[in-house]
Amino acid sequence: MATKDQLQTVYYNPPSVHPFHSLDIWYSKPTDEALWIIFIHGGAWCDPTQTKTQGHPLLTHLLTSLPTSLLNAASINYRLSPHPTHAAIGETVTHPAHLEDVQAALKFLNDTYQMRNYILIGHSAGATLCFQILGSGTPCTKLLPKAVIGLAGVYDLRGLVEEYPGYRGFVEGAFGAVSKEMELYPWKIHPWDYMSPAKNPVCEGYKRFFEGGHRIVLVQSTMDELLSARQTGLMERALVERFAAEGVLETVIGDFDVHVGMLTDSKVWEVVERVVRGVGEALNVIR
Repeated sequence: MATKDQLQTVYYNPPSVHPFHSLDIWYSKPTDEALWIIFIHGGAWCDPTQTKTQGHPLLTHLLTSLPTSLLNAASINYRLSPHPTHAAIGETVTHPAHLEDVQAALKFLNDTYQMRNYILIGHSAGATLCFQILGSGTPCTKLLPKAVIGLAGVYDLRGLVEEYPGYRGFVEGAFGAVSKEMELYPWKIHPWDYMSPAKNPVCEGYKRFFEGGHRIVLVQSTMDELLSARQTGLMERALVERFAAEGVLETVIGDFDVHVGMLTDSKVWEVVERVVRGVGEALNVIR
């Protein structure tokens, strides 16, 4: 078993040994009372240089800063779509395989390590996956996260490509190309809208999440060179309009570091630590 000063890499989808069917865990307490912090990396669903290690600095900070032995953590890899320049690592996939991989990882943690209480943290495309998980429900015996934290998240695929036309390639690579007819007749339901958390949050998972008083925190940096605050604004608006989520929704926009750099920004860590501490105190895991 791993302690807070050690990490263990495990494969969550046996018998597959695909390098991205893996996760890193910090596991200190074999009990279902523990609170788990789960990190899902970004990278436009296709960048093999953005992996589970992106979450290591944040997770190790939380594990060493919060006063409890009932805190575990995991950072999840998932299979990727083809990248335009990087060589593929293992089999490449398209949606919904990224989502299915993360769901399989959560089920593995639930079945193998008694994970019951958890917080999802997603960066960029990882934030998309967090909210897709919330929207689809998880295979973890219907367990929903106690909180979801989106860091520089992508929440509206069509809106992303409208704002950044150069991003069309990786969106199509992950979610499929859209027919010219669909582009010409915008009143038709756009296929990407079904996959966009800001366009499709009406489901039982969200309803149960908010009824349980669980929290969503959206974090965006004004220094982000890859993504403006528009995506965060679209997600905030969708949640408020459809769920009157003001009481459990917090949006934090600040002069944090750039897109990837925010993951090692102490000011971002403070925001995340505050949320984790609040959930931990409510569960009597942190006192």
